Amino acid sequence: MNINELARLGPFELRDVLIKVAEASSRTSGSINVAILNAGRGNPNFFATAPRYSFFQLGLFAMNESELSPMDPEKRVGGFQKHEDIEQRFELFCSQNSDVNGVRFLHDAVLFVRDNLNLNVSQFLYEMCEAILGCNYPV
Repeated sequence: MNINELARLGPFELRDVLIKVAEASSRTSGSINVAILNAGRGNPNFFATAPRYSFFQLGLFAMNESELSPMDPEKRVGGFQKHEDIEQRFELFCSQNSDVNGVRFLHDAVLFVRDNLNLNVSQFLYEMCEAILGCNYPV
């Protein structure tokens, strides 16, 4: 197809042509195993792992925080995290888990919030813990 023919196609028709070209190209690439990334509408066939690992690490940090002031330790009912020294506890969590997937990304994200958005890290961490635990809405 030439460029003028492609220009007349609708978005879904163009998508189909591009998929066929990618599949043909991957078959003719020799012995190299080539994956086709489908980032089209709907559900892509890939996702970014770093932010997802980071999300789960934030959840673990928040769970640890909730157990610092448990409502009923025997029944494993946590309380609201303590605002005081949360930044120091976060730094400790990150240093103790520095080799765990997602921790560096999470730490870098918090540094970005501090350095580029000029937000108070303690307040930000506190609100993110509340949000990920689903115990209060962020304000």
